[in-house]
Amino acid sequence: MNQSLEVAFEASEDGTAYPKLVRHPDPQWFDDYIMGACYVSMIADNGRLDVSPGDIRKICKLDDISVKGVQSLIWNHQILPVSERHAQRLVKVAGIALNGIEMYLDRHPAIKAKLTSLSNAGSDEFERESAKIDSQFFADWEEQKANQTTLSESHLASDIYSEA
Repeated sequence: MNQSLEVAFEASEDGTAYPKLVRHPDPQWFDDYIMGACYVSMIADNGRLDVSPGDIRKICKLDDISVKGVQSLIWNHQILPVSERHAQRLVKVAGIALNGIEMYLDRHPAIKAKLTSLSNAGSDEFERESAKIDSQFFADWEEQKANQTTLSESHLASDIYSEA
């Protein structure tokens, strides 16, 4: 197992995001294909990666990979959805990584069978947990939208009274 560190951001109560180092349990070969795809996709950029390996790792674990899906999942440094062009780049790199992963699994049928059995066994539990997380996310989303609407209405009302 690969126990390398990855930066994850954790939101605090006041809405600010703080970086936190976490270990990811992906096998080394998986990480190698992710990094390989990131390096292959580099355009002459002085050795700097154009995409985050952590972002590619997240995208490779999605059931359906699309530009719109990536834009809703991956955020930039200003904590906004990534641009359409960057999302296209991420999808392309994830495709390269998945082709390499597929090639590896075709060459190692025992690992492929083990992963298939794990995914079939845990799919029902995963579906339940995923549905619970989704419902909580959308409840929080609706609450935030309601708070923003109330806040903007109160600002509008205070602006009207201050003009009078």
